[in-house]
This record gives sequence, C-alpha cells and structure tokens, in this order.
Amino acid sequence: MQGVKAESLTRLPWVKHKFMGRRGGTSPRPWNFLNVSYAVGDVQTRVDENRTRICASMQIDSNKFYTVKQVHGTRAMRITCGDTDEEVRKIEADAIWTTEKNVLLGILTADCAPVLFATEAGEAVGAIHAGWRGAVQQIVPATLKQIAAELGLQPNAFRVAIGPCIGFDAFEVGSEVVEEVEKNVDTHDIVRPGKGGRFYLDLAGLIQKQLTHNHFSHVEIIRRCTMTNPLEYFSHRASHGKCGRQASVISKTD
Repeated sequence: MQGVKAESLTRLPWVKHKFMGRRGGTSPRPWNFLNVSYAVGDVQTRVDENRTRICASMQIDSNKFYTVKQVHGTRAMRITCGDTDEEVRKIEADAIWTTEKNVLLGILTADCAPVLFATEAGEAVGAIHAGWRGAVQQIVPATLKQIAAELGLQPNAFRVAIGPCIGFDAFEVGSEVVEEVEKNVDTHDIVRPGKGGRFYLDLAGLIQKQLTHNHFSHVEIIRRCTMTNPLEYFSHRASHGKCGRQASVISKTD
C-alpha cells in the first residue's frame, strides 16, 4: 500500500510506521480513495474498509487501530490494553501514544503536519497532529516532554519524523499567525513575505525549530507538500475543504 517512511524510524527494528497518502482505498469523489475520517461525509462502511486495509498492510488487527477526535488542541492520549477503538475515537485530543505492543496509532491530516515518534530503546511510540494552531501552542515538544517525564527519559531518547504536510511555498498565512509564531521562536528562516501583506510559513520547519529549542535533536522532515501534490495527498486548501483525510500510523512490535 502507498506510503512513505522516515529513515530514522526505519532504523528501529521494533517499529512499524508509514505516512499514508490517498491511494489504495474504496471511497468515491471527493474522498477518493483512502479516506480514514468518519467526519467528512463519507459512508462509514467505506471508511471501515479503508482502515481495515491499512491494518492489513501493517499486519495489525483492525480493532487495534486507534485514532482520536482531533480538535487542534494540545491534549495527549495514552493508549492502554483496556481501551477500545470506538471509545478512543470519541476522545478530544491531538496526540496519541502508547507503551503497548501490536496496536496501531494514527493521526489524520489534509495539510496539517503528521508527526510520528519513537524512543530508541523501545519504551514508547506515538503520533501527533500539528496544524498551525497546535504548532503555535507547541503541541509536539509539550507532548514529548510529558512522555519523557512520565517514563523517566531524556530528550535524546526520542526519534521524531515530520511527515508530508503543506509546504513552505504553499502555506500562505496572515500577520496574526506570524505574530503567534514569533512568541516562541525566531522566524527569520521559517517565515517570508508574500503578497498583499500576507506571509509564507514553513510549518514543518517551525515544529523542528521548537523541538531543537527543547533539546529534541533527532528530528527528520519528509519534504512532500500535500497542497501541490493532489494526486498523492488530500489537501484541505487545494480542495476548498471537500476532501478526505490520510493516515499516518505507527506501531510498537515484538
């Protein structure tokens, strides 16, 4: 099944992961094809089948695929063996992580940045949804710091990969967004002027900068723009909001 992998996570033999695109599923237009979201108007049975196909490709039971109700916030949800996938889907959060084996964690995106991470020694894996709202609230470093504190880990224990999202040349924002970004990082290399008083923002670069500022130095960016590659990825901006959502998934294996 279509998807790309991060070199840094591929080096960890106990991690399975993939940044999925839109190909390989059953949904018709405008969700074609591998839509994994129940919240965009697609028929549930098709979404179920798309999720089952992803699980099969990752060799994980379909009832062990966990996603949350993403709300552009900063809450992180820890998955345990007692959780059910239907219960977890109702929980409002934008990060999901676990120390359990053989469960599949997923984040849904259509221009926002999907972030997958694992600890080098095998303690935990997780996934984070980071649009500009979550990014300016520093959801990615905040989540990793929370996990590090809970598990007694240092920042250099984490391997982080930022997947396909809207690119620097495509992500046009207003001055109010830039003002929020400037509150926590130097923007000289992640913001540049656009037309009509607007600006271009490097979303992946912003997240990387926040991580390195918080001493998470092992960060990889997969530079693929969702907005300018509509045959490969769902893009909220390119489709004016009428599209599906792709999954980025990760699992801790035996």
